[in-house]
Amino acid sequence: MMRYSNDGHLCDAAGRLPYGALRPSRAPRALNLRQDLTQADERAVRADDVSRRGSTPLQFIRSVQQECLRAGLARSSGAPDKNHTRSHVQNHLLAWAGDPRTLEYNLGILKTRGGKSPGVDGITPQQITAKNLSDTGRRLRASQYQPHPLRTCRIPKASGGIRTLHIPTAEDRVVERSILTVLGPLTEPSLGPGIHGFRAGRSPHTALAQAIAIAEDETRWHWVTMDLKDAFGSLPHGRLLQVLGIHIQDPGMLSTLERFIVRRGVRPKEMTENRGVPQGGPLSPLFLNLYASHFLDKPWQRRHPTIPLIRYADDLLLLSRDDAERETAVHDVGEIILPHGLQIKREKTSKTDLTRSAASYMGFTLDHRKDNAPVQIGIGEGLWRGLSDSLSRAAATSDDEAAPEQRARSVVVGWLNYVGPALDQKNREDRTNVADRIAGCLRAAGLDARQAMSA
Repeated sequence: MMRYSNDGHLCDAAGRLPYGALRPSRAPRALNLRQDLTQADERAVRADDVSRRGSTPLQFIRSVQQECLRAGLARSSGAPDKNHTRSHVQNHLLAWAGDPRTLEYNLGILKTRGGKSPGVDGITPQQITAKNLSDTGRRLRASQYQPHPLRTCRIPKASGGIRTLHIPTAEDRVVERSILTVLGPLTEPSLGPGIHGFRAGRSPHTALAQAIAIAEDETRWHWVTMDLKDAFGSLPHGRLLQVLGIHIQDPGMLSTLERFIVRRGVRPKEMTENRGVPQGGPLSPLFLNLYASHFLDKPWQRRHPTIPLIRYADDLLLLSRDDAERETAVHDVGEIILPHGLQIKREKTSKTDLTRSAASYMGFTLDHRKDNAPVQIGIGEGLWRGLSDSLSRAAATSDDEAAPEQRARSVVVGWLNYVGPALDQKNREDRTNVADRIAGCLRAAGLDARQAMSA
């Protein structure tokens, strides 16, 4: 089985590190700190202690997240709250989320990495200052913050079709990110090791590494990939709030979350009443992870403790030893989730024996038809289509000062970072073929390939 080595790398039970390109940059935060933080009840931390720690927003964020993670670890361990550490954290969730330093930190993140898209009010993150957020923080701390209407945006999927996003206003995004700052580490310890989406230190690469290591160690080459159908749009509000209540005891925080989930009076007409969270809201991935963990991941572990289930957001991977086990697993996944408002997208379900043909997972192709050879990782056609689409958008975009070739270079570099596990196994000739195909994608988008890669 997969585990993390002392230096934070994915390895197998014997400590081997066979996939250099698949090593995450760091282990999940909760796993790194678990040993140290299980002793969190040795003293109670008071609010003024946290307030005094560090004058910068980043220092404040780190100290608050450490307290939230301690509380989450203590809850997961089932240990009694002797020194009221957990209740102390619960009582200060809104105060910490609405602290000016938390808001300022998350505004900075939005300005640098959160995108420039405005909300329905036309205001971008770049137009907001920390001073503008003074009243925002006051309303959030008092559990009086009201979310704004959402802006509907439709973008093409790399696999075909259209994805509908609902974009919150810039102020809402700052608030949601600030709430996530405290709730993320608080709930992180409750998520199992097979969940890789929207978690610190986890990525499609860690999901891929775990799948390959399990398959090799346990001879599980019968794979099933499945998608949850309209996962974000299917979450029932009532049951989602019940799941959140398991982790959060502060009525003010729960009331605030309910307003972001239900959005009474400001909910887009195309969103189903009493069901669904906006795909595009910073809190929505957390809602999906907690709901799916409660109604899928944990029930699956109880029913099939020996059949691994790996989940990245709404993408599921089951690893079986034979056809019979695989068919049982496929049936039982649907049976487990159906009573809770979730369904499998049947047309996207794929069953593959990797010893006979290649499977597709996380955009990569995986092949184990050669006995006693490592799994061969390739770049799937969907990733190539995604690159072409992104380059076309980079060539057409004109809302910033960057030249098209400069934007294209950023796209290519990001794409290469993603497909790194496949490139790591390729020889010089294969890498040349990849480079030639990238150049072809650039030319197809109307860009100068040489200039783009030297920009």
